[in-house]
Amino acid sequence: MESRRFFVTVVAPDRSRLQRLRSYDLDLFRETAKVTEKTESVLGAVREAAPRETYQPTGQTSQRQEFSIDGLLSLEEIERLVEDGYQVLVKERDLKRSRAVTEGIEFQNWLKGMEE
Repeated sequence: MESRRFFVTVVAPDRSRLQRLRSYDLDLFRETAKVTEKTESVLGAVREAAPRETYQPTGQTSQRQEFSIDGLLSLEEIERLVEDGYQVLVKERDLKRSRAVTEGIEFQNWLKGMEE
């Protein structure tokens, strides 16, 4: 039985770790590799008249680069990457967006189908 696979985005902490993914021999989509500039705003809890805490920006921000690549991985492969320090965003099951599957038919059967 073939294991279930999922479309994912793998996020590496730096460029060298993204390049190191090649050694895992995974089904990664090379053309989707990218670096994204991220700006993060720190939120602080504010408790005023509201019965619950709300969060507002504190004015503190940080900048970082995010290195990512998309792929099609099994749960075992996802687990291994997470244990090795990568972040993996699971998007959807492979059945929803499967690769092209072709169905073969014998030439004689095809001819019979054309006559009917």
